[in-house]
Amino acid sequence: MSVGVRDQLENKHLPDEGHDYGPGKREAAYRFLAKHLNLDLNKVLKNNQIDESSTTLLESAALQVFNAQYPRPAKAVVGDEAVMALLK
Repeated sequence: MSVGVRDQLENKHLPDEGHDYGPGKREAAYRFLAKHLNLDLNKVLKNNQIDESSTTLLESAALQVFNAQYPRPAKAVVGDEAVMALLK
């Protein structure tokens, strides 16, 4: 089945990389997002390579959805086993 968006699909094969968001995957994502969201990739390129030297690293607490101000709902399903049990 085709939905007419074949040109919006891309693949980057990285057989020697693990399951993470390492440099190879980030570079592919930068290029894909710049292309499909009409972003200026030149703003992050140095010698035609993605330059992350000005990237701001966030502490894990800044990335959390739930915290003291916004607590996790009492009925929330927590943990891999609980989620898998719910899906069965």
